[in-house]
Amino acid sequence: MRKLADYAFMLRDFRLAQSTYELLRTDYSNDKAWKYYAGANEMTALTMLLSPSGLPAKIRAETVDQLLEAASYSYLARSLSPYYCLRTLAVAVELLMLQGGSGADDAARWACRITELDLTGPLGHAIFAERVAAAYASRQGTGSKQWGARKRKSALWSVFATEAWLNLDRPRQAEKNLQEVFKKYDLKAKETEAFGFQGMRIMLADLADTVDMKKGDSEPFPNLDSVLAHKMGHLEVTGVEPAMDKLDARPHRRSSNLTGLGASAPTDPLGVGPMPMERAGRVDDDDAQEEKLS
Repeated sequence: MRKLADYAFMLRDFRLAQSTYELLRTDYSNDKAWKYYAGANEMTALTMLLSPSGLPAKIRAETVDQLLEAASYSYLARSLSPYYCLRTLAVAVELLMLQGGSGADDAARWACRITELDLTGPLGHAIFAERVAAAYASRQGTGSKQWGARKRKSALWSVFATEAWLNLDRPRQAEKNLQEVFKKYDLKAKETEAFGFQGMRIMLADLADTVDMKKGDSEPFPNLDSVLAHKMGHLEVTGVEPAMDKLDARPHRRSSNLTGLGASAPTDPLGVGPMPMERAGRVDDDDAQEEKLS
């Protein structure tokens, strides 16, 4: 049965392959053959993603995600095979990116899962950080404002990839990612407040300086201050500080029912006033009489 499913997959008869893998999933689960069960889940998910008819977002969220989750869990926890788990998720990421739309978000989520599970070394971490940025960049927005695009998320993951490549002493690759960061933050004239975040400006400037230092050639990276000054107009970028909202120094207004009557605010927060003098004296006399009787 498994050979039949594999032959159907190679001949691109994805419908027959999917139905056969579905039968194998049940058999492997009953036999507790977890490694084969993980492989059947993997191939079922791949055949669904390779189907020429495409998958709606709801079916993809209900079926493909569950299949990938079952495959990764069986590979890691039951079979102790991290390589096969990495293979499954890496291929799924690329196929989800081809789906378009919300598939880009799913691809970025599974690529993040690869980095979270620590299935790769430092080099693989940098590569999959790039893939997360590419997945978010492939998400197309709608309308004139490009609603639904993931440009800022893509730029942030490009920053992560730049840091990862610098940690590996790969300044050329880090420079490519940093240039992508500048392109992704190259918004419209009305959206230049993206560089108003001082922490991001400082971080990008430090990354640019680090790239120049590790490259050590005569072609320095474009100065961040000049790029930001060009986008912000005549403002001096190095002297810009975040505007602080002025606090209202007026005292708190008293309650309207008290101010209207001209009364002052009560000093007792519990609303219990002082004991009257007459009652206080009566309590003292009762205590004295009890002491005499005792």
